[in-house]
Amino acid sequence: MKNSKKFVSILLAVILTVSSIACVASFSASAADSKLSVTASSNFFPERTETFNADTDTLTVSFYIKSDQLMYNSQWNLYFDSEVLAYDDTDGVNQTGVYFDGELLGYDLNISPVAIEDGYIINTGKVDNGVIHGNNSNAYPVYELKREDNSKIGFVTVTFKVLNPNADTTVYLELVELLTNKGQIYKFSSQNVDDSLMTFETQSSIYSGTYNPDYENKDEHLIGDLNDDGFIDVSDAVIVQKWTSGRITLDERQTYVGDVNDDGTVDILDATQIQKYAAEKISEFKKKA
Repeated sequence: MKNSKKFVSILLAVILTVSSIACVASFSASAADSKLSVTASSNFFPERTETFNADTDTLTVSFYIKSDQLMYNSQWNLYFDSEVLAYDDTDGVNQTGVYFDGELLGYDLNISPVAIEDGYIINTGKVDNGVIHGNNSNAYPVYELKREDNSKIGFVTVTFKVLNPNADTTVYLELVELLTNKGQIYKFSSQNVDDSLMTFETQSSIYSGTYNPDYENKDEHLIGDLNDDGFIDVSDAVIVQKWTSGRITLDERQTYVGDVNDDGTVDILDATQIQKYAAEKISEFKKKA
């Protein structure tokens, strides 16, 4: 009888253990499937889509511009889904507090870098229903549509807190009006000139963290570089190990560059190859036959 009870106890323990493992595996698979896809779209700037993993809590959508034209004023609306993304009102991110004798008087907005140094922003504010209205206006001097080093500058850039990490969402910038020294480029959301005056270099970007004036879109991915720092080292292998143990999720780019043996799965075999590559034991990744 004692042996029977002992057997039953052991059997129950095994069942509970297997059930726990199955639950963890199910949870890990669910977490791994959780992705946030964000598209930056506009009637003036190019469209761009990026995918983020479930633990991304902050991201920035930036619309950059570069031109020799000088801007007198512009008007725009930025639309976003307030159930997926929330305007980050942290002091120093999208806005900076203005104080007098220790008392907060209000905020200066940082969401239009093109206007911060050369002028001012009026009638710009956050709207609770998922719209930000912008009106950059200046009589003299005009706005430079580039930085001092002749590089691109943020026309509109907004940092968001992620509310729903498992969604497909779009942030849309509607350019309502754009007046430059070459004429009325946009009026009532429509192009108002011929193509010869559209001398603008534009870039739409979506990335984790806050505004980065030097950000460049990465269209070519380095296989094995999971942390996207431009190098293949042990830290990349650690990311794969964490993934295989269910501690983190991988986004679309990481899943692509992490499968170094090209067998369709990111696993411990890939981590091993990355470690060997980092230790210079191999000079290239071996593809699975």
